[in-house]
Amino acid sequence: MAAMQAGTVAFRNNQLRRAQAFFAQALDAGLQEPRLYYNLGVVSYRLAAYAESERYFRMALPFDDFRQLAYYNLGRCAQQQGAIEAALRWYALAQEGEQGQVAQLAHRAGAHLRMQKAPSAGFQWRLASGFDSAVVGLVDQVTSQPTNESDSFRELFLRRDQPLSVVLLGDGKLGLAGYLLSYDSVRQADIQSLSTDWSRDFGQVWIGRAMFKTHLAHEWLNGQPFQWRAGVEVQLSHAWSGAWLRHVLMLQHFGARSERSSPIEGYSINLSSAWLRKLGHGVALLRFNAQMNDRALDENSPFLYGLEAFWRSSRPADWQFGPGLQWRVSRFPMARRPETRWRAILRLESELGRQLGGRVEFQFERNETDNLRYAYEHYRLLFGLNWSPSTDVD
Repeated sequence: MAAMQAGTVAFRNNQLRRAQAFFAQALDAGLQEPRLYYNLGVVSYRLAAYAESERYFRMALPFDDFRQLAYYNLGRCAQQQGAIEAALRWYALAQEGEQGQVAQLAHRAGAHLRMQKAPSAGFQWRLASGFDSAVVGLVDQVTSQPTNESDSFRELFLRRDQPLSVVLLGDGKLGLAGYLLSYDSVRQADIQSLSTDWSRDFGQVWIGRAMFKTHLAHEWLNGQPFQWRAGVEVQLSHAWSGAWLRHVLMLQHFGARSERSSPIEGYSINLSSAWLRKLGHGVALLRFNAQMNDRALDENSPFLYGLEAFWRSSRPADWQFGPGLQWRVSRFPMARRPETRWRAILRLESELGRQLGGRVEFQFERNETDNLRYAYEHYRLLFGLNWSPSTDVD
């Protein structure tokens, strides 16, 4: 029993290898307790030993108090190992128990997995409306020019996925998407976009979980051609010290479609690393990204550095809570203008039905620079609906 207690203390201190050793010691000593099996399953899962984790969760199944949790975690193990049908069966079993929070977690996990499993029917749309206190145009481009006018806006996003096999790269998923941002009176910021992408999840490789993606997009500003962009992206995810790390390398080319957009023409390289870990009753994310580009240096910063931190509640309550903070530094050498931008975000999300979700989001953004033309602050309030009619959860 002392080894069990020592393992619990080590686990709470995120000493996963030490906790695993203590729990294994208790098991070897003959302790037969469902919490021990469950703890061994959780530690093994956090260490990315999914087959071992599955074995321990199965040992907890005969015990009523842990059966529903074990079903849910067996679904997670199966999903990580690419056994989609098995994962869906475990999630379905986890929804039948009396623990409401576990049942709702299993419901969400199964719904998300079903949508991934059948991309040929994977249609989704997102509709939102809101208010912006000072419209800032292409806010996520390298530079932004505020209009200093307040306005209400609407967003519409449509996407459809379907399987598509590519020679030499194998089976993947083709996505087609359209996006529309429209303001009621300010016309300098209306954006339309059509894009396509192809991605393949290679699953577990010797260094982690790998994914490849390529995309092509054409964008309009106020109905006039503005730019096109194409890129390739490589993702690598792996477990590390009780957390999950995700690294992304993306190469993009921007092409101008008008004289107004000529400064954005060129290449950019973006590298980001994200750290995800369970924290309290939710998941915390910390991400650093750096970008280098060769576009017109009087209009674009050759280097961008950014840092963002988010936390999202995983409680299966009526509304999920997600605060976040983003920070970015830019340097414009030819204009000798440093620029620092930060953004605070508060998001609430809820399931309104089997295929319908609701979202309320508040953003406050401030851009600090010596050039008053580019200095601004504003807030956006958004109310949105997400609908995935292909998600069919029994």
